[in-house]
Amino acid sequence: MKEYILPKGTLVKHGTTLCQLPSIMKLGIKGGGEYRDENRVRRELIPEISGVYVGNVIAYFAAYSAYSSKICSELNFSDYQKALRLHENNPKGFESLEIPVHLPATLPIILNIRLAEDCILYADEDFVDDGRAPLDKKIPKDRLVTEAEKVWKNWQTGCLVRVGGIPSKWIKKIEYPALFNLQNVSRTPKDLISDCDHLASGLKQSYLKKNPKPILKYLQKKYKIKELSNSISATEKEISNLMSCEFISNIECRLFNHLNILLLTQKIAEDYGVKLEQ
Repeated sequence: MKEYILPKGTLVKHGTTLCQLPSIMKLGIKGGGEYRDENRVRRELIPEISGVYVGNVIAYFAAYSAYSSKICSELNFSDYQKALRLHENNPKGFESLEIPVHLPATLPIILNIRLAEDCILYADEDFVDDGRAPLDKKIPKDRLVTEAEKVWKNWQTGCLVRVGGIPSKWIKKIEYPALFNLQNVSRTPKDLISDCDHLASGLKQSYLKKNPKPILKYLQKKYKIKELSNSISATEKEISNLMSCEFISNIECRLFNHLNILLLTQKIAEDYGVKLEQ
């Protein structure tokens, strides 16, 4: 049984969260379920293989899912939606909110990875049989091997299997969404709309099994960009600067950005027909 190989030099994306980044830069990206959407983990069987999920549009789904899983349990959305509406007319109204003490300092991020060697790729089990495989039945390993090329070419997603995972030195760029404080935004900026549409497009591919190629064409045509609006190099200095910036370190800014990202992504996803649990 011949395994499918992604050749050295291939650019892939992996979705995760900012709070995972220090560990990733120290230890690399390890295989396993810790980056999978917790809602899906609860209703799907554990995959037959352990690897690192990589792809293109689907990476934005992974980033948003990991991010929202950490944030949503801390927030009362009905109160905060009212606060955001009030903020458009009275910025001080938002500042009077009670902010959760343990609100995570994190963001959805996309790691752009350049493979430094040939790597084995197995099929992403969510897209075997074009996504029609039942969730309550484990897909045998041999099918994940034989379906890998088809799934990669049709859906641009797969599970990279490598001893030790993906080394951090293979990470070339880190994408993250537009960030704002309470003073420099009164209406939803175009950059944030673009970023949340990218995240929602990942949800669209995952939940509705929509082909990623038309999705990418749509994003390119509408926003002139096929990635999040901000990015940094994967250097210790740039990562440290991002993690300590006002938009992350100031808890009011953090809450403001969390709410904008979460609520706008959910709205766009719902417009696409994706039903999300809160």
